[in-house]
Amino acid sequence: MDYIQNQIEKTTKYLPNIRPLTEFIHFNLYPGLQNQPFWNAIENLSIKYSVAPLPYTKFYQKRWRLGSIDKRILNEQINRFVRDPKDQKYINELLFREVTKVHLPEKTYRPIGKFLNEKINYSLKELTEPLLIRFLSGFYDQGISEWKLPFSNLSLINCFFEFNKKSFFPIYPITKKLLNQIENKSSTEIIDFLLSKAFEDEKLKECYLEECLLSLKGWSAFISNISSSPELFQQKRKSSLLDYLAIRLIIERAWLDALMPKLKPLDLNDFGNNALEKKAIINDQDWLLYKIWHESLEKTFHYKTLAKIKKNIIQEDFKKDDSSNGYGAELKVYQFQAMFCIDDRECSLRRGLEELSEDIQTFGTPGHFGLDFSFKESEGAYPKKQCPAPVEPKFFIQAKRINTNKLNFLPGKKLFTDHTHIHNLFFDILDSVLVGFFYGFKLFSKVFFEKKYSSVFASEGHITDYDVLKSSRNISDSITSDPVGLTHEQAADRLNVVFSTTGLNKNFSKIVYILGHESTTTNNPYFNAYGCGACSGRSGHINSIVFSRYANDLKVRFFLKTNYNIEIPIETHFVAGVHNTTKDTIVFFDIENLPLNLKNQHSEFLKIKNEALINNAKTRALDFELIDHKSKKTNWLDEMSLRSYSIFEPRPELGHTGNALCIIGKRSTTRRVSFDRRAFLQSYDWSIDPDGKNLNLILSAAVPVCGGINLDYFFARINSHSIGAGSKLSHNVVGLTALSHGTEDDLLAGLAGQMVELHDPLRIMFVIEQELHVVQSVIENNKGIQEWIENEWIRFSCLCPLTHDLFYFEDGRFSKFEGSIYE
Repeated sequence: MDYIQNQIEKTTKYLPNIRPLTEFIHFNLYPGLQNQPFWNAIENLSIKYSVAPLPYTKFYQKRWRLGSIDKRILNEQINRFVRDPKDQKYINELLFREVTKVHLPEKTYRPIGKFLNEKINYSLKELTEPLLIRFLSGFYDQGISEWKLPFSNLSLINCFFEFNKKSFFPIYPITKKLLNQIENKSSTEIIDFLLSKAFEDEKLKECYLEECLLSLKGWSAFISNISSSPELFQQKRKSSLLDYLAIRLIIERAWLDALMPKLKPLDLNDFGNNALEKKAIINDQDWLLYKIWHESLEKTFHYKTLAKIKKNIIQEDFKKDDSSNGYGAELKVYQFQAMFCIDDRECSLRRGLEELSEDIQTFGTPGHFGLDFSFKESEGAYPKKQCPAPVEPKFFIQAKRINTNKLNFLPGKKLFTDHTHIHNLFFDILDSVLVGFFYGFKLFSKVFFEKKYSSVFASEGHITDYDVLKSSRNISDSITSDPVGLTHEQAADRLNVVFSTTGLNKNFSKIVYILGHESTTTNNPYFNAYGCGACSGRSGHINSIVFSRYANDLKVRFFLKTNYNIEIPIETHFVAGVHNTTKDTIVFFDIENLPLNLKNQHSEFLKIKNEALINNAKTRALDFELIDHKSKKTNWLDEMSLRSYSIFEPRPELGHTGNALCIIGKRSTTRRVSFDRRAFLQSYDWSIDPDGKNLNLILSAAVPVCGGINLDYFFARINSHSIGAGSKLSHNVVGLTALSHGTEDDLLAGLAGQMVELHDPLRIMFVIEQELHVVQSVIENNKGIQEWIENEWIRFSCLCPLTHDLFYFEDGRFSKFEGSIYE
């Protein structure tokens, strides 16, 4: 029976990476293919799913007409992929041919399933999958249903057996006779037993297992992820792909017994030669055209970006910047310093602040700010991870209410329903009627009086009515009371990582702002896709508060100075805040603790901040058609705020649309370069990292996170119907865990079309400011990021800070960039 496990392992590599909606979902959709070169993986994916995994040729021809593809780069790519001059001329003609026929996505090729359908005159898939989906939805439900599926505390297969055996009638057409035949077998034994009843040859069994897994690839992927990472579920479920396959085959066997009980086992002779082999729907010539077009599109953007950076370095007067930039500049003391998340949505706001005042210095670092904890908003709430998905939280923080009167009424709380009381028919009917009227009024108000009722019904995402830690005076004392909490020395260790990697280890301003980010969206099942990725898709406000309180703690500062030689001046005060990326608002916390002598300085920053937010909202508004861009009376912040709580708004914000860059270096190098909200900005001081130790830490986090976000958008954009999630308008939330179209469809992978429709599907390019030999050493010694770079799932470049030379990684090596002509 080894063939079963072997086939599962082979097929799961092609399953998408689907995680629960409550978790951060932006990861490489196909991590199992990452050990293959990018183009090989894309082609194999196309064959496996019988889909066209790239935009139509017209997409690239339109980009050519718009100037997004440089003629020199296009010719370079033709020469790269085609050696013969005669063939080069022919390929050049094909690139610009008028395409009237396009490759439309098809159903996954199922030759065995098709053969069985013809035998029984029914679609076995359409008979089986609705029953299977209903059962799986009930088993994995995390709170939509009022009634919990019986026996869901057991494993998936045992729940299925108990549910059918103890029901007066099992799920039709399953019979107790069939259940008795397989009752005491393991899932593997059940699969082998049922496959042996249907097929004589092992090859047919293997092919059919693949068909079963790919037929509902969303559910297969979801179960695979939950099985390997059960911590992703708050209400734990025991399951495996073996259980899933066993249940599917049981239902299919029941239908076959009901419709054609005398059906004999099939063998290879029942199928024609090569009938089981999947064939590519795109021929080799078309693949070549796709590669040339796509590589040209990406490289044009990357080269233009590198040319802009090089020009900025040459023209920049570095004497006006800080002495830590490594170019021999004079000391610059900034009045304000602000640390943001590296998120690309903060890119334009940071530049906006810097343009308004030369006295503001900004930094970028992952928005969990080096902290690894779980957070409970209340006694009855589940702890929520506030650090990156791969990181295991080491300590725990619980909120403490300081004004319960303000929280008696929460949006979404039922006024009268209390499921803890004993049910009474009269009161239950009264309860249902009153709650129905309340929610009807709420829905009416939100649709027709959005602005008036937004403050009542919009969920902000962050909480200001809590003392968010156990003690408002001394965070460290409150946390160390927990046996797994941080000591002052451990806190200093975590702050040191942030200060060292970003270069903010000296020359502190009197006020340093620590700004997390969040998103307020009403009509959005992808809520955690808009939050902070470093906080597992949640709001980063708690992390900013915890970091700031630690940084203001004198005991923590003592260990920072003693252990790491980082001395924070006594007059420096850290202020926590959170940027709402949908509304373009910033809320500050703990302002009452700000020293009196800094109040005026903070007020000055507020004026700059408010102007920067208005400018940022105005820039963002250009992407939305329903806003009057020409009117002088348009209130840009109000327009952004309206989108955040509008119940009929499918595009509350465009999230990471356009993301294509990750810049790792000093801000002085790119401070005056506009990246049009397309860049993740990670601060890094190469001059204090000669061995690349800090760079290795940064890349270990930034490559999978930023690369994963980029690939999530990339795959969803290149084929929204088959690889992405299609239109958001027909989405149905399944058990608070995933999405589907309708109630009996497969789970959806990737992102909705409304989130990616303006996105250019470009692989992200990392630009690292460090000497080339240091970068090469880091890559060689880190196998995790080496796979991303060498297989070209991301593009990579290096900026040598002493010579200003740029190098671009392609075809397994770094080549010097000579590209001022591409600006």
